Amino acid sequence: MREIPWQDIPRDKVLLSAEFKTAPQLAAFLTFSVSRTLEGRGALLKAYTVATEVLGRNADFDPQTDPIVRVEATRLRRALDRYYLAEGRDDPVRITMPRGGYSIVIHGRDEDPEERPPYVPDTLQKRVIDRAQIYWTQVRNAVALLAVMGFLVSTTLLLLDARPSATDNSVDTRPRFGALIAGSISGLPSTEGLNLADMVVEAAVHFSGVIAFSGMVPRPPEDLYVVEGASYKDNLKYKIDLRLRHAATGRVIWTTHLHIASDPNSMRIAAHRLASRIAGRNGPIRSDAMPAKIDSVSGRNAVRACLAVTDAAIRSAATPLNTAARRCLDEALIDRSESAVLLASSALLRASVTPDEIEKTELEAKMAYTLDPANADAANLLANLAMTRGDPKAQEWGEKAISANPFDPSLLRDDARRREILGQSEKAALLIAQATILEAGPEED
Repeated sequence: MREIPWQDIPRDKVLLSAEFKTAPQLAAFLTFSVSRTLEGRGALLKAYTVATEVLGRNADFDPQTDPIVRVEATRLRRALDRYYLAEGRDDPVRITMPRGGYSIVIHGRDEDPEERPPYVPDTLQKRVIDRAQIYWTQVRNAVALLAVMGFLVSTTLLLLDARPSATDNSVDTRPRFGALIAGSISGLPSTEGLNLADMVVEAAVHFSGVIAFSGMVPRPPEDLYVVEGASYKDNLKYKIDLRLRHAATGRVIWTTHLHIASDPNSMRIAAHRLASRIAGRNGPIRSDAMPAKIDSVSGRNAVRACLAVTDAAIRSAATPLNTAARRCLDEALIDRSESAVLLASSALLRASVTPDEIEKTELEAKMAYTLDPANADAANLLANLAMTRGDPKAQEWGEKAISANPFDPSLLRDDARRREILGQSEKAALLIAQATILEAGPEED
């Protein structure tokens, strides 16, 4: 197995790629894991350490009841996979995080990462090697660590306020309900290095059909919305006026008034609740995409409106909505047959309107999940389909759905229902409690 020179690792390119510029929490997770691995402590990384030192959880964090580390590790692995399929496809080496742990493995482009175990200090491996080898290994690692830490610290700070260059006019054009960007909330301090608006956007991207941008977008898409507001402190709480503004027109499409305790945990919970309300099925992003006349929707030139009509059709039994949604989806899928969002929406519509089309429904859901394992709607639908036929994989699909989006109360309640059927009452009760917390209005805090 060949050694990978540390200078050949394109860390800067990875962290400044599109996958990580818009996800500062993932960048911080990757930075932390790389640093610990270079220090020889990667194999010792535990969920508690990551949660308290990277994700801002309190000292009473319990990995058995809070899956945040597993969720973020899954997101990190997927982000790395997507990076090496696109921007990093020609990189000489690859960075991976093998399942079952949180340490980093660095391997050649054509090398099987499973054959290259995470770095573990020689003392832990109980190997006997001569002093010269120990000395030069330590020198090499120390030099690498200093270089890496210096770069990663500066890069992480940069990522917290990332701004695309003036020549970067690329705009994500994937089919979606809308795009989000975090604006400023005056008078509010940062929590875990992020402002409340940043945390809302970070949580909202878990919802299928919502894309997030980091910093200013040179050519904002027409469906871009800004989370912004103002606040002041009143005793131990912050009073916040929050709004969602349509970037292109300046329209304020949604407002709320919050009373949030100043501790980090309260801020985090409020952000998760807000993300659910903004990006969820009844949220303003989806409703704002609804066309004035559903009969005029064409899938080829109005995909966003088509998704909104489909969403409304799934919630309603109205025949005109169902007919319009089916027509525009079929048209849209002609040109975008590999869109996970469109395929998942089509499968959900079939399950809602034509439940007898089980084979087509399952095929579209599986295609959507294969194209995008982060599509929680597809995974949840596959869990429901498996449950109806008594397939034991229902629980596995349910776990995948929750892992992809732990902030959607409807998914949590669906999984709770399946758990009840399987006799897992305690787990079901926990899921219902989590859903109830997310459904509570943040202004009630």
